[in-house]
Amino acid sequence: MRNLGELVYFMHIEKNAGTTVRSILRKNYDLGGYVGAPPMARASVAGGAKTIDSLDEDVFEVVSEIQSRQQMLACVAAGLPFGIDKYLDRHVAYFTFVREPIRRCISNWYFAFQNRSHSPLWSVLQAYDFDLVRILADGAVYQFANDQVRMISGISAPSPVESDLRAACEIIEERFVLAGSVDSFDACLQVLARRFGWHDVSYAKLNVGMKTDRSLLPAGAEKHFRDANDLDMRLYEWVVEKYLPGRL
Repeated sequence: MRNLGELVYFMHIEKNAGTTVRSILRKNYDLGGYVGAPPMARASVAGGAKTIDSLDEDVFEVVSEIQSRQQMLACVAAGLPFGIDKYLDRHVAYFTFVREPIRRCISNWYFAFQNRSHSPLWSVLQAYDFDLVRILADGAVYQFANDQVRMISGISAPSPVESDLRAACEIIEERFVLAGSVDSFDACLQVLARRFGWHDVSYAKLNVGMKTDRSLLPAGAEKHFRDANDLDMRLYEWVVEKYLPGRL
């Protein structure tokens, strides 16, 4: 089998400029060398959040496709958590973007509303009568509580702990080419373009939610999201204040 060197892997964390990044990747990799896996729900049928090892059909299909085509691929974009490399015979060059978690959660809420006719997330919110306190207490929406730590550390735990935050930071430092920040998107994009040899990084902001109608949010939403995302907040602050300055 021919060896193509590293496989670029974009870990698409929801509402973190992922659709825009995918549009850039499609311009820089030919169709035969690029896989853009469709978005997937975060809850596993076995309980907990999905991981790379989950037995869920959508996870299995994506992992199987990447595995079977790995010697032909140059780049993958997928909403799978960290760990695809253990199923491959290629070195994986990971990158992702993180976002301030309160804004991320609010953006997810608005996006669910905009797509309410076919949004599984909106159906969950409706089932709880949009009671955010109960939604968070039940862990009904993983995207609303420390899911950036969960994705990067590759765990299924409904409630990540301090050691998971430390693991996420270590994985970023040791295994990622770059964990960028949505707030520094253009500067991070230039670093990635130089590293991967991308020739066209022009873009229009895609999939941007309309966040003007505050009445759509539950009362106290910002406070509740802040309380539920202490680890994600610390991860974000670490990336922005300690990790990125030396890489930008």
